[in-house]
Amino acid sequence: MKIVTFSILLILTMGFTQLSASEAESKQDSNLENKQDSKQDTEILKIENAWVRSVLPVQRSTAMYMTLTNHSSTAVELLEVTLDIAKHSMMHQTVEQEGVSSMKHQSSITLAPKQTVEFNPGGLHVMLMGLNHPVSEQQVVNGVLHFSDGSKQKFTVPVKSAE
Repeated sequence: MKIVTFSILLILTMGFTQLSASEAESKQDSNLENKQDSKQDTEILKIENAWVRSVLPVQRSTAMYMTLTNHSSTAVELLEVTLDIAKHSMMHQTVEQEGVSSMKHQSSITLAPKQTVEFNPGGLHVMLMGLNHPVSEQQVVNGVLHFSDGSKQKFTVPVKSAE
């Protein structure tokens, strides 16, 4: 009888210990998610004059333009800009050599404190490739800026004609 009682107590104790451990893990996961969410909700760069170029339904790529301003006192490194309308995106700089324009991939853009960087047609831009659906005027799409410290900044951007 003593062995059975001891075995039941041992099983119950182990069960409570495992339950407490899983609750602690759950709290840690929840705290980690909250920290990530708070990192994501912060405005790291001010985004102005943002727009995505509308395209014909058969076109599979377009571009996004904007003005970014770093109002902080530290440099910020932008690694990537993603939009929900495209499978892939890349930051490009349009360059002209001997009368021929081409695009040069930019792996990152660093904004010094108080610096403003403009993404314009014929210059720096975000190339959006593999469009998920036609992109036409009056749409608003969702995007995310991805930074070197792992933080993210969500934004929305209207689709407009290039004219």
